[in-house]
Amino acid sequence: MVCNSFNVAAQAGAILTGSFDFMGKSATLTQTSTPVASATAAGTNAVLSAVSNVAEVKENGTDVSSCLVQGLDFTLTNNVRGLKAIGEMGNCDIGVGKCDVTGTLTAFFKSDSLYDKYLAGTATSLSYKVEDASGNAYIFDFPQVEFESDGINVGGQDQDVVESLGFRAYKDPTYDYTIQISKFAA
Repeated sequence: MVCNSFNVAAQAGAILTGSFDFMGKSATLTQTSTPVASATAAGTNAVLSAVSNVAEVKENGTDVSSCLVQGLDFTLTNNVRGLKAIGEMGNCDIGVGKCDVTGTLTAFFKSDSLYDKYLAGTATSLSYKVEDASGNAYIFDFPQVEFESDGINVGGQDQDVVESLGFRAYKDPTYDYTIQISKFAA
């Protein structure tokens, strides 16, 4: 099995969600059951939410989580593909493509700074930290992103202006990575 894609979403007022997508070379059917005694027990950590567990959101190194960000999600795609061949049922191999990291930052339009970065094609950075009550934490770091789209939603009178910035992460020349996910145990 090869991981094709991975995504995480943090939205205001909701639990954090995520998923993985895998592609395999072949499959076989087995009819062996696993004894209950050898099964791994489920974890006891609480479900994480964007209400109480997103400790900080940073844009260009500055914390912007104070009543600005409504949502932040990303998808990492490895662009894998199954290679077919005569004489093989299923895939004979897995081809791996380019790692592509895209996402969306949804924020209140409090200033024109993010919109200006979109218009100018200015690179910036994004990161956010998720931490449970025990101190277990993950930091999702994108050292170089560019906003590729900015949909500004101007609803109407007595409604907030919200912008939805689509971004693409690039390999940072200084840090030499596109995305870094760090895990810290309590």
